Amino acid sequence: FHFLSYNKKFEVLKPAVKYSLLFGMFAAIASCISGYFLSQSGDYEEGLVDKHQWFGIGVALVAIALYFLFVKNSQLVKWMMLLLCLLVIITGHLGGSLTHGEDYLTKGFSPDKEKNIVSKPIPNVQQAVVYNDIVQPILQSKCYNCHGPNKQKGKLRLDEPSFIDKGGEDGKVVIAGSTGESELIKRILLSK
Repeated sequence: FHFLSYNKKFEVLKPAVKYSLLFGMFAAIASCISGYFLSQSGDYEEGLVDKHQWFGIGVALVAIALYFLFVKNSQLVKWMMLLLCLLVIITGHLGGSLTHGEDYLTKGFSPDKEKNIVSKPIPNVQQAVVYNDIVQPILQSKCYNCHGPNKQKGKLRLDEPSFIDKGGEDGKVVIAGSTGESELIKRILLSK
């Protein structure tokens, strides 16, 4: 709206800029607060959370400064607008990477990873290594996206046997010798 309002044809947008900046400023502050609480869950990769958090704080600070500069009709407004746009793009991209994985922008253009995970044929089932040959390929295709090295919902990782044994924030997910009591088995058998 701000850049369009430089054109005589769109001057009527000028009053909307002030209110957009005001509401945007409050939304940025609220996003920082709610994002902080969400980051405490431990469900996301820490390094990426830190980057997203600091860029989000930057968005909020620039939004606050921009609103007051706009009210004072400062010459810095157009440069601050550009800075804010850049920060929003970077912060949004980092947020998308947190929630959807780092390849979320290119995932649609590349072959589906799940289809590329091929279970190798086992000529003699008696010689199969159960975890490596049967269990791991299933976990890799169905579970690693939310419970792998990059993201751990419920602080649960399923990409290594030691992590599976450890369990998540709600305790063990596999109880040896008791499939009926194992939370992982209960969840796998849930109806769609």
